[in-house]
Amino acid sequence: MTAGFRYTRLSQDDKPLANPYFESRYGFSNSENLDGKSVFMPRLSFDWRPDYEANFGAVGVSKLRVTGGFGLFSGGAATVWVSNSFSNTGVLGASVSCNRNLISSACGLAAGTNDNAILSQVTNFADLPTALEALLDPTKPSIVNIQRSAGANGIDPSFEPIQTWKSSLTFAGDLNLGWLGDNYEFSVDYLRGDVRKGILWKDYRGGLAPIAFAPDGRPIYRRNAERGLFVSGVPSSDTGSDLILTNTDQGFQQAWAFSLSKSWDSGFDGSFSYTLTDAKDVNPGTSSVAFSNWANLATADVNNPGLATSNYEIKHSYKLRLSWTKELWDDNKTNVSLFMEHRSGLPYSFVYNISGSSSMSIFGDGASNRQLFYVPQVDSSGNVTLTSDPIVTYATGFNMAAFNEYLKGVGLTDHAGKISPRNGFRSDDVTRFDLRLSQELPAFVPNGAKLKLFADFINIGNMLNDEWGDLRMVDFPYVAPIVGVALSGGKYTYSNFQPAVKTLSNSDAPNRSLWQVKFGLKYSF
Repeated sequence: MTAGFRYTRLSQDDKPLANPYFESRYGFSNSENLDGKSVFMPRLSFDWRPDYEANFGAVGVSKLRVTGGFGLFSGGAATVWVSNSFSNTGVLGASVSCNRNLISSACGLAAGTNDNAILSQVTNFADLPTALEALLDPTKPSIVNIQRSAGANGIDPSFEPIQTWKSSLTFAGDLNLGWLGDNYEFSVDYLRGDVRKGILWKDYRGGLAPIAFAPDGRPIYRRNAERGLFVSGVPSSDTGSDLILTNTDQGFQQAWAFSLSKSWDSGFDGSFSYTLTDAKDVNPGTSSVAFSNWANLATADVNNPGLATSNYEIKHSYKLRLSWTKELWDDNKTNVSLFMEHRSGLPYSFVYNISGSSSMSIFGDGASNRQLFYVPQVDSSGNVTLTSDPIVTYATGFNMAAFNEYLKGVGLTDHAGKISPRNGFRSDDVTRFDLRLSQELPAFVPNGAKLKLFADFINIGNMLNDEWGDLRMVDFPYVAPIVGVALSGGKYTYSNFQPAVKTLSNSDAPNRSLWQVKFGLKYSF
């Protein structure tokens, strides 16, 4: 048994440029960094090898090994996410647009004239005229207004480095399977990780508490008018966001794995494994940019998305390896290896087909195509009708027959009268075969050196039949938009039903489905 600990303390001298408007809005500065943050990580492991052999009829067990461990781990320092606070302060830049035949507030109006008068002074783009440079004077009210309303990224003052409690347990040994042979190596593994400090982004400009609720109960945060009043203090419209990196203590991953392997004197060897995974998170952290991490998340509550199946969960995974190695002449090895994988498809979500501007005006959400789809109630026959759900109406010409067929086909009717779950659906299972052929040859110099010629047939099943090894999935960010939505009078109006374009169709990354052949030469001495 081994016990110990690791202690990490972070030091960071640089800070993002402080945004006074940000601090006045939220009571803390956007210039927070990770300086002084620390993590104490206790750990314990054991390796027990009992002198034990047993026979259960024709089956014998020997060379048992029981290993495991438990501890706290903190991988990396989330520096790429912390860097968003440096790159998006809201006060490092401002843009001014001047348009022909207009009087823009930050252009002609700010200069006491019209946009044409400013643009007429532009003779080349190497030397900007004084009048145009003056528009970017940070003391100008127009620039102050731009910086006041500019979106910014920040770090929650109480943010802590990412931390996960990890535990593992392995039971392994050798099996004698009677007439099937002996010296089979087996292992049964259990792995678990529990989030202690995970990651989450919140839009503070939208508010931490909802201002209203939609007909299906989902929260509505500050929309255009409410944001404008919050940011400027006067009636106006605003679509910006202030995204704050903070922590969540929700989330876990656990996996059970079984493996069996054996080698034969004939030169054959093989292995088989099965893994069952259950993984849930609040935000998968799929990007380096704060807005992408916040927006590429299917949810019905943008600031409290809750625990759901992770984007990364592969529920079932089967792997098989078969290999044959023989020295056909002298000591030069010939090898043929086949690898097979069959796994569950990745999860995805059904969402509204809605632009960021429309989502902002309805839900207070500036991201497009990520609000989870509410499944209308069905009637006694199990069908959605024009009147089966009191909170949903339908636009003229809505194809109800195709809508019902689709809802039943993908399993959405199982959630009738509810908001469909994040990552509650899966793309098709995936099966792939890879083949490697290799041959050793004498290289002569230096003595004992070898040349190895090899050919890798990647996804060879697709090479034999173009319907095999085909990856069909809803691709990143794993959302399937199916209907447009509007909200009025406490009711949704659904329109423009279209079966999700990517649902169970060939992936946008076709090289993942195509077969490939790679030839190589390796020189070993």
